[in-house]
Amino acid sequence: MILIVGGTSTIGQAIIHQAERMALTCAFTCRKPGASHFLDLKFPSHSWEFPEKVETAILCAAVNGLGACETNPLETRAVNVTAMMSLANRLAAQGAKITFLSSNQVFGPNASVPAEDSEPSPATEYGRQKLAVERHLLAKIPGAQIIRLTKVISPALQLFAKWAASLAAGQTISAYSDLFFSPIALDSTVAMILKIASSPHSGIFHLSSADAISYLDAARWLAVRVGTEPSLVQSVPAPSPNTPDSCRLNCKRTVELVGYCISSPMDHLPALF
Repeated sequence: MILIVGGTSTIGQAIIHQAERMALTCAFTCRKPGASHFLDLKFPSHSWEFPEKVETAILCAAVNGLGACETNPLETRAVNVTAMMSLANRLAAQGAKITFLSSNQVFGPNASVPAEDSEPSPATEYGRQKLAVERHLLAKIPGAQIIRLTKVISPALQLFAKWAASLAAGQTISAYSDLFFSPIALDSTVAMILKIASSPHSGIFHLSSADAISYLDAARWLAVRVGTEPSLVQSVPAPSPNTPDSCRLNCKRTVELVGYCISSPMDHLPALF
């Protein structure tokens, strides 16, 4: 059985649906009281509920907002680090293989297409929290898998949904010309997560598109997609700019071990609709 911890998150729900399409036996945890497997990392560990026989646990639950982690580092660290490590320890003690979803945020703005074996250097609290769990898993839980993701995109992303609505109404929008991201489509990402989770390989894996694009270029693509003029998109500078190489990941090890097929950002952008 595969257990998805954080089954009501966007990625968690997509993993569940993909697992069902693949006829895989799975269960998931939910923060809603009364759920079959209630698990809220903010609650004491004795309240957590999950099946006894779990072969693989995919850990999706987290406080994901960069701003939330910067504003409330102690509160979010209690969830993202302390509780997550405790949960991973309990599941591993029951014989489950641990697959932990991490982030390219474990690397800082000066990174240049870091590989799976590159030395992390997080510049955000969220990245530091992810790295703390990574190091615990690598040191304490043999066979653990860590999957670092770049920007996972889907129709659930509010920024792009708002942009699309404004553009369709003929309104101008503003987008950063010097803030870059490396988009990966939700569906193909969760398919790879399940492929990695079912593989015998352990350690660190990277999922990223082949390149990075600016939010300005993505917004102009969006304008064409909704049938309006790209000139409606105004270019503005970002308060915290980055570079293309700092937000995408080298996926060499992942390609070699599990056959990951790296696609261009433009191949992933249609996942926004």
